[in-house]
Amino acid sequence: MDKIPPFGRMCILLFFLTICLPCGRSEVLELDSSFGDFWNNGTPWLVNFYAPWCGHCRRLSPVYTEVSHTLSEIAPSTRVAKLDASSHRDIAKKFQINGFPTLKFFDAERTFEHDAERTSKSIVSFALRAHGPAVKRITDSAAFERNVTFFDSDPFYLLIGQPVQQQRHKDSALKVAFYEAAERFRLLTWFLTVVPDVLPERFTALCQVSGPIDERLVVFKDGICMAYSEPPASDKSTVAEHVSDWILRERYPSFQELHLSSLWEFGEAEIAASKSRIYRLVALFLLPQSYQTDPNSRRFFELGQSLARQRLKHLSRYRFAWTEAYTALGDLAMVDLSAPSMVVVDPVTQVIYLNPNQSLLGGLFTLEPEVVVSFLLAVSEGRVQGFGGNSFLVRLQRIGIMIRGSLVDLLTNHPLISLLMLGIPVALLSFVCYLCFCLDDRYDDYDDLETEVAKLLESENYYADSAVDRIDSDHHLQSRVAVQDQRDVDLDVDEIDPPEMKKTR
Repeated sequence: MDKIPPFGRMCILLFFLTICLPCGRSEVLELDSSFGDFWNNGTPWLVNFYAPWCGHCRRLSPVYTEVSHTLSEIAPSTRVAKLDASSHRDIAKKFQINGFPTLKFFDAERTFEHDAERTSKSIVSFALRAHGPAVKRITDSAAFERNVTFFDSDPFYLLIGQPVQQQRHKDSALKVAFYEAAERFRLLTWFLTVVPDVLPERFTALCQVSGPIDERLVVFKDGICMAYSEPPASDKSTVAEHVSDWILRERYPSFQELHLSSLWEFGEAEIAASKSRIYRLVALFLLPQSYQTDPNSRRFFELGQSLARQRLKHLSRYRFAWTEAYTALGDLAMVDLSAPSMVVVDPVTQVIYLNPNQSLLGGLFTLEPEVVVSFLLAVSEGRVQGFGGNSFLVRLQRIGIMIRGSLVDLLTNHPLISLLMLGIPVALLSFVCYLCFCLDDRYDDYDDLETEVAKLLESENYYADSAVDRIDSDHHLQSRVAVQDQRDVDLDVDEIDPPEMKKTR
């Protein structure tokens, strides 16, 4: 090595860095049927069950590679892999793979399935939430800051309490309820626990933590800290039920953008997470794409944001959100929607309720906070008619309306293409109808003529056969008469001749 010049050493070093640095990044491993023998050996696995012919799988491939690189940096113990479930059907049957792609996380004996958006952050969040305990214990301020940076705008729940060695009694009902709810909803949001000394100063100020505290449960969302308050004495629910309801109610930002797919996913999550059939409705503010520059639309956005952050008790069943996809929403409800406006969406039945008190006057909508509140209460009480839905008849009606709208657009915008696309099939159909109906009389006369000829031939054959039978019968009768006459002649001869003549003869 001493004989190598400095420039050569630098080249060798650069060569090894070029070769070794990419190897430090985790690549997606390709698994086979042997995965069924070691999936529960204690190593956490994130596995993408795919099929080579699946278009969704091909679109997920670059996202999944990015997930692998991210997890190699923040969770290096997690192995990221993929498995061709269409070729290894025994593995697909063992892990109940019914569609492609399917993402599953294996942590010892536990298995979790990803059913949210297939974005890089969503999949990474799924893997981090599924791995390890449901409540993550943070031991230093730097780790707390790193977690908060990764959470970005996602709400997270924090149990602030004294360390274990300073507790003089058993776990409180609040702590037990928090850990039980975290285990139940671990894939929905983030759950952390810290001691007061670990909290950075800005979070200590937000939570108003001063001096030693025994225990406090808070949620960080929308840049503020909200503490959990125990239920009043009149509330008959247990602490566990009250904590679970509070977590479900606060797990989303107060006022965020929602796409149609996110709306239906929200409904599925509400049904899956709630023990009862009562779920939240969505108060959806419809905004144009230029709402940031349009003063009226901006004022309408601020109205929805203000109502969402007021957290009115009589509107606790509603989740507030906004969207720019009002055209697609109108197609779903089979009504014309405009923006800015507001509707209520049932995320389970896909029924949409329109505000009957909303009107347009000089470019300004008459939506005031009092009007919005009264409208939301009317929807909750069932006093507002809904449009759309996901029943079978409504779906058929929606398909018919979509086909009619497409034809009208085609005829209006592309008349020549419409003539070719619609004229040729209509001409062919008309020709077939002409053959089926207009030529029937001629063919019927020909058929009648054939029938008459056939009957005539049958009658002639019948008479011919009858004549032959009569001739045969006459011949047979004549033969019998001749035989009988011969017998009579012989009898007469016997009576006339004497016995001697008979002997002589």
